[in-house]
Amino acid sequence: MQSLQTLRSIASENDANKRCMESAGATTFFASIINNSNEVFKEEGFMSTKDDALTILYQLKLSE
Repeated sequence: MQSLQTLRSIASENDANKRCMESAGATTFFASIINNSNEVFKEEGFMSTKDDALTILYQLKLSE
């Protein structure tokens, strides 16, 4: 969870970081988190791993 939060912060810093994450194959990793997450609910005030992965993918603004 902490690693995802760090990656989310890195992705939000600048476009170069976003391109590096995309070229490193991070999109596949984030998609696997979303697909394999068994989380039924989240604690109030905390994002789930699925939420973090979705947020990062959104920040990357990937093309088709």
